[in-house]
Amino acid sequence: MGWVTVATILNVAFVLKSWGVKGDYEVSVSVIMLWVALAVYIIFTLYERNPLFGLVYIWVLFAIRDFESMHSQIVSTCSTLLIIHGIYIVTVTAYCLWQKPKTHGLFY
Repeated sequence: MGWVTVATILNVAFVLKSWGVKGDYEVSVSVIMLWVALAVYIIFTLYERNPLFGLVYIWVLFAIRDFESMHSQIVSTCSTLLIIHGIYIVTVTAYCLWQKPKTHGLFY
């Protein structure tokens, strides 16, 4: 499901590109989409108690950071999000492992 979320976000980016989003505006929209994706992954990872879902976003951030090396704003945003999301994933994993069992999620 983490990969489907990535694919959906990527398709939104393709639609915006086909509508003519270009130049500096394209970089700004990309940064906004990265932050919105972070919110989606944070909410769903905690709701489903599934840190593996959130790990997909870390892979995506590494890939974007390597691919978009010419746009410093995107690279710096990806680096910031990697730190934030990495700490979050470790925290959620610890929380899920030490809580009482629930009826859903990866750790139940």
